[in-house]
Amino acid sequence: MAFVYGGIAWVVLRRRESWIRFLDAEAAWWRRIGLPKLSFDRRLGESRFFTYSLVFSAGAFFLMAVAAAVLYLRLSHHAH
Repeated sequence: MAFVYGGIAWVVLRRRESWIRFLDAEAAWWRRIGLPKLSFDRRLGESRFFTYSLVFSAGAFFLMAVAAAVLYLRLSHHAH
């Protein structure tokens, strides 16, 4: 999960124009199938809060993965 969020964060941070094109394509898809698209989704996707929360989530997931690996190795060593 950390790598997925990290990859999305990289696109949002480094390839901003690709992220904006993706948001446009998503809005067109919602219009094509006839469902209303909420306007706050677009504003959230372009906001700095979204970028910061995405980077924070990627870091948190990475730290949790490292903690789980350390605990697994430590506990499996003590079990034998």
